[in-house]
Formats: sequence, structure tokens, C-alpha cells
Amino acid sequence: MKVAVIGSMGVGKSTLFDLLARGHEGKARGYISGVGLAEIEDPRIEKIREIAGSKSVKKPRIEIYDFDGFGKLWKEERVGEILNELLGFDLLLQIVGDFPPFEPESDFEEIDLRLILADLSIVENKLKRIEKEKMAHRATEEEAVFFRKLRDHLSAENVLSQLHLTEFEKNLIQGYSFLTVLPRVVIFNSSEERVEEDLPDSLIARLKERGYPHFRTILPIEREIRELEPEERDEILAGYGLKPGFVAKLKKAILEALGLITFFTTAHDELTAWLVREGTTAKEAAGHIHTDMERGFIRADVVHYDDLLGCGDFKKARETGHLRSEGKDYVVRDGDIIFIKFSR
Repeated sequence: MKVAVIGSMGVGKSTLFDLLARGHEGKARGYISGVGLAEIEDPRIEKIREIAGSKSVKKPRIEIYDFDGFGKLWKEERVGEILNELLGFDLLLQIVGDFPPFEPESDFEEIDLRLILADLSIVENKLKRIEKEKMAHRATEEEAVFFRKLRDHLSAENVLSQLHLTEFEKNLIQGYSFLTVLPRVVIFNSSEERVEEDLPDSLIARLKERGYPHFRTILPIEREIRELEPEERDEILAGYGLKPGFVAKLKKAILEALGLITFFTTAHDELTAWLVREGTTAKEAAGHIHTDMERGFIRADVVHYDDLLGCGDFKKARETGHLRSEGKDYVVRDGDIIFIKFSR
């Protein structure tokens, strides 16, 4: 999964990137000024490790990219090139300035409008092609009606993720890389003076309408205290009127926005946490571990974290029926511990 951190120049993108992707992995390129991996903490891991007796742990990670296209590298004459760089991302993390000289509503809207206009340009070009293709009977009026619907929706400064599409419409939209379809999480980077003031009601209403989770903190403070003991961190945050756990809550919101759940495997003294999309079957989950497991899938022995914790060990979980065998169509739940049986 690839997450792009976007925002205007000077709003704190790089600060958030440092908080999420400590120990940067990749090199800067093009409009990407930083590439890193954000490790996902999960309090269940330690409990499972104790019960399983695992010696090592592998936590899941997501790719984080510091995207400078809307910041210092923004140029009107390169709009198409810049926006094309966002294609292939799964989620946008938009940082909004809530400190002078930024005003949160206008700063949010500036980036938001650029994304909307990018999608609108795609739709308008498609409508021009449809009109030509209709004359040659290669396009239908139904297609034209649908893309006019998208045009009108975007022209009203709405995002495409708000639309509820029919199966026919979903087929028509396939193959298009619309940016406003992507899930988005918004972070307001506030100053010490503003952090306790209310954000504009109209801005909060817009975020709720679109289903964008949002957070508010002072990013430089979060970065300064990250190496301190939890008690010290909490005390300092309280002094600024901030709640603890910003980074952990943000990572959780990212997973939820992406529709990801976590399942666990234990093998060879190693406990591994895996991220998969909700609705993933046991056979598909096996493929995330290794393609051979998916090809030779026989069954999955499954116990949920809550049941394992209640039983205390895997033997009792099996005796009580909580550790059970499931077939290839079993839908994996968040918190499942899975043992894949497969033929080599």
C-alpha cells in the first residue's frame, strides 16, 4: 500500500513524514522528496507472541511518500506532469496549515480544488471523445449521460468518492485514475496559539460529508517528544491541550480508510502480522504469505485473537473448538491467527 503525504509548501509535510517513516528507505526522485516505511504497531502482537512462544516478530508496514508536487515544486505549467505523479497511490494524507500565514479552510480548499480540477479535465476530455464516437456508433448516449453526471458533480466542487455508482457506472469508470476517488485523511498542523480554537464549522461539515477522518495537533511538538518516555510525553502534550497517541491513531485511521485488516501467522519461532483488505478469503490470504501456499491451499486452521486470549493457549483453543478448520472461501477477520495447510 502506497500513501502520499501532500500539502502546500511549509505546512509540515516533511515533519509528518519523519514521524511516520522513521529510518527512510528510498531515495528522492522527481516530485517525491522522501520514501519510507511506516511500521504498524498492534498491541495484540505481544500477547500472541507470549502465547505462541515466538522469538521474533515481523510487523506490517506501509509505504509513505513525501510528495512535493503541491509544495516547493509546484508550477502551473507542469500541472499535468505533477498530477500524473500521484497516480498509483492508494491514499492521500493531506496536511493543512493551521498557523500564520495559513488559514485552514483556504489551505485545504486550494489543494482540494487542484485534485478536483484534475479529475474534471479527464472527464471533459472523455466527453469530447464520446461525442465523436457516438457519430461512429462506438459510444452510447448512456455513456454520455454518465460522464456529464461526473462533470456536473466535479464542477460543484465535490469529489467522486461521494458518488454512489451502479454496476453499469462502475464498469464505465474502470481504467480511469481519478484522484478524488482515493481515500483521504486530513491532518491540521496547528500553532500553539490556535490549537485550542475551533476550526470553521463549514470545513468540519465538508470533511464529514466526504467521510474524511481528520486530526489536529502540533507536529513539531510531536516530533520533539517522540523519544521521551510515555509519561513525559503525555505530560508535555497535556500542557498544550493535546491528547496522547497521535501517531498510533493516525496509522489506525489510515488502515481503516484503506479497508485493511490484520491477521497473524506463527511459524519457525516467528510471529508475523499481515495486512489484507476486508473481504479477503483464506486462500487469498495464503497468497499474501507465499504464492505456493495459495496454489496448493488445502485448509486454514483459524482462531481469533479474543478466543485465544480467553483460552490461554492453542491446545485449549482447539479442545474448545475455537481453533477450527476452514476452507478456501472463509473470509478472514481482523485478529485471526491462521495456520495454512497446503501441498507443495
